[in-house]
Amino acid sequence: MLDAESELMHVLSILTLAARETREEVLSCLAELDDRGWHTLLEFASTHHVVIRAFGGGEAGAASSILSSVVHAEVERSKQAAARLHDICSRFEEEGCPVVVIKSFDHWPDLGSDLDLLICSEKSRVVSIMQESFGAAVEEQAWSDRVARKLNFRLPGLPELVEVHFGRLGQAGEQLRLAEHILSRRRYLEVGAHPFPVPSAEDRVILATLQRLYRHYYIRICDFVDTAQLLHSGELDFDGLRRAAKQAGIWPGVATFLRLVSEYAGHYGSQRISLPRHVEAAARFGIEKIYPNAGFLRLPLFPQGAELYLRQLVKTMRHRDPKASLRLGLVPPLAMAAGMRYKFTGNAHGIW
Repeated sequence: MLDAESELMHVLSILTLAARETREEVLSCLAELDDRGWHTLLEFASTHHVVIRAFGGGEAGAASSILSSVVHAEVERSKQAAARLHDICSRFEEEGCPVVVIKSFDHWPDLGSDLDLLICSEKSRVVSIMQESFGAAVEEQAWSDRVARKLNFRLPGLPELVEVHFGRLGQAGEQLRLAEHILSRRRYLEVGAHPFPVPSAEDRVILATLQRLYRHYYIRICDFVDTAQLLHSGELDFDGLRRAAKQAGIWPGVATFLRLVSEYAGHYGSQRISLPRHVEAAARFGIEKIYPNAGFLRLPLFPQGAELYLRQLVKTMRHRDPKASLRLGLVPPLAMAAGMRYKFTGNAHGIW
């Protein structure tokens, strides 16, 4: 029976990052799992957004009676979500509201639990379009969502929430110019037979870094898999990435994220990912600092996470951006409030 989270992460890391021969060997061992064991493993794979990439390659054969049905359901979910999201993006473009799909397609053919859009149009106009064109209902905002200028919409017949970022990014909505930069550099990607506006390769890394090292302080297996594929593709312009990340005040975090991906993928993969010297030099720590806890690979909050936050705050203040500095200053009290609420209620929703 697979139950230890470290063992589950180990198995899924092999199935998504290792050479084919190693994957087949692990899958042959998994064939002995009972249905309860498969449910546990597949639920964990869903949390890490790697169900299709771990089990959809055909190597598993008839290992489990539930495996093929779960993979098929995930494939259908991804296709249906992509089709609905294409309708939404097309409608915004028709209304003169440029949009870019952020994060959601990084995991493709897997899909996350929500669909993220970046739009720099007026909030009232976006809400009107979502309600009138798609019958969307606006979800209750958490405190942090208000600060970051995000809204979640629930659409009839769509299991996933659509999360709209209104012209700001970052844990406190401090990244205004970055949002404009990402929209200006968007490109089109064919997903599920539909073209979608998506961020550039460099902006994908920046967005992943903001989410993992500056907000949640944990990494999922899909984050390693997504970024490792991007690094192997050769699409990444490291000099352009450094310029954009320095402008956003998060270059040490970006370099650290890339080092974590390189080391983790190198540990499990058949091919080590080398990074430019200036990336290695700017990174603050490697995979020796991460550890499994509560279903994810956790990043050290103190002192490493705090140092990254302080560096970003100092950089923002030096840019003489008082609004962004004020927003970043709200992060510690919001995080503390969320921590206290989680400690007493087990729920941080409504704060963080």
